[in-house]
Amino acid sequence: MAKAGLLSFLCPLLAVAFLVHCHASEKKVHIVYMGERRQGDSSPAYTHHSMLAGIMGSSESAKKSLVYSYGRSFNGFAARLSDEEIGKIIRRAVKRMVLGFRVLLALSGRR
Repeated sequence: MAKAGLLSFLCPLLAVAFLVHCHASEKKVHIVYMGERRQGDSSPAYTHHSMLAGIMGSSESAKKSLVYSYGRSFNGFAARLSDEEIGKIIRRAVKRMVLGFRVLLALSGRR
């Protein structure tokens, strides 16, 4: 009898835990803005796809995730991404900003 009571308590609890886990790993569509598009740049769609492939680990995953590439009015893309993948994109952007700042300091002669 005690086992049945424990089981009736644990089953709904496990179901809620499973639903929370599924919702947390759900991918949502995000727009990633990469700045203005400069004349003479290579194909924006190729750049967006290769960036996604590097983050997701495979070209096939990137192809499934990419929703739209913006290339006329600005440089960016829309993709289905998890919170973890968004974090990777943010870390890459911060690294590029820091490296660009270091190059700028080196070129200007300031330290």
